[in-house]
Order: sequence, then C-alpha cells, then structure tokens
Amino acid sequence: PVVQDDISKITVDLAEKIFYGVVSRTPVYTGDLRASWIAETYESTSVNVGGSKDSPLPPPTFPAHIRGLKPTMVYIMNSTPYAGLVEFGGPTNIPRAMVQLTLNSL
Repeated sequence: PVVQDDISKITVDLAEKIFYGVVSRTPVYTGDLRASWIAETYESTSVNVGGSKDSPLPPPTFPAHIRGLKPTMVYIMNSTPYAGLVEFGGPTNIPRAMVQLTLNSL
C-alpha cells in the first residue's frame, strides 16, 4: 500500500506538471483549444465548453479529485479537431509544439 501510494502521488504530480505545461503553451484565439485540455482517469470524466474571440475561455484547471482517486495512470488529452494541426503545423501554419515543448522541459 505504501509503494502504491507513492506511485500514485508521483503519477499525479507529473500529470499535473504536464497538464499545466501544455495549457500554458497553448495559443489562444477563442480559448476553445486551451479550454479543451482535460485530465482524466478511468474513474473520472470532464466536460468542455466553447468560447469566442470576443470572450475567450479561461484556462482549465487540473481536476483536484484525481488526487483522491490514487490513479496509476492519468490521461491528458485535447479533443478539439484542430489540436493536432496546431501541435504539428500544417500547410499555412507553423507547429506550436505545446506537448513536445512541455515534455522536453521535464
């Protein structure tokens, strides 16, 4: 149990660092892309909402309840259809590499 608790704490601490790293590196126009970052475990769920360029959404926060679940795995994802295009770039835009830069900084 002690080792399991230690693994869970390290997992959640690292997931929280990654979560806030990608959120802080995500460019903001309407705020949808940044607000769509979620952290989940098998035991939790998150909901995303939309914004506009006149009223951008605030950045999301890491779900505090995840720590209480004592997970060994946390998923950090963004379901916005254009998240990959922003991360990796495309024909008319440069890559922003939010995930890559975050992981490189650890």
